[in-house]
Amino acid sequence: MPPPTSATRLWGTSGRRRGAAGAFAALVNGMLCNWMVTSGVVLPYTAHSVVGSKAISTFVPIYMFFAMGFEYMVVNQFIIPTARLLGAPISMYDFWVGNQIPVTIGNFLGGSCSPAPHSVGSSTQLNLLRRRAR
Repeated sequence: MPPPTSATRLWGTSGRRRGAAGAFAALVNGMLCNWMVTSGVVLPYTAHSVVGSKAISTFVPIYMFFAMGFEYMVVNQFIIPTARLLGAPISMYDFWVGNQIPVTIGNFLGGSCSPAPHSVGSSTQLNLLRRRAR
């Protein structure tokens, strides 16, 4: 095994923190993550200009979830195994039971309970009505 480098310490700390997080905290982080992601998908439907407001309304919520440290199951499928490969003491039980399963459930709950998917139809209809009124 190679000696630990700064990258090993960085990834190892990140992976250990994610794997050892409580199941409830991981569930809530997963819900909040998908709340932000669905907002980033729906907000461009309410924008008027393509260059400015659509791009900003797409990326800002996604950057926010990443900066706030919310959990997304696809990202965790890369980060935690990479941390294990670099020597972090994370068991498969910690990965699956302590992180992946609660985060996946939280992602599904956050995506389905978010107000964003339910507002797609209403915002799209509102934009169509505005265009017809012109």
